[in-house]
Amino acid sequence: MGMRPASGFQAVIQPLRSRLHARLLPIAQAAPPRHPRPVPEFLPPWDGHPREAGLLWELRKGTRVAVCQLWTHPNGGEARVTVEGEWQRGEAGRDGLALVELALEWKQQFIEKGWTA
Repeated sequence: MGMRPASGFQAVIQPLRSRLHARLLPIAQAAPPRHPRPVPEFLPPWDGHPREAGLLWELRKGTRVAVCQLWTHPNGGEARVTVEGEWQRGEAGRDGLALVELALEWKQQFIEKGWTA
């Protein structure tokens, strides 16, 4: 059974997933086993206040702008989507790679609704 070419979404996510796995693997191997994967080293530790840790993506539809950012959170990190500065959705967790993958799924959902980079 031969390999099928990656779909548009998979073609985008596979290289990113590979790079993230390569970067996080040494950290995960050194981490205590209590968490499946550690919060990425680029995510600052929780200090009692949510802090923006980075922009994951930005899309536009007409004059509207949607952004997905990674934030610090007591559980580790939070992927948060806003449109025109208004919160739309978010999810928190300890697994930093899962948060990035979730953000990419959300991005694909926005693209399927006509949003563009």
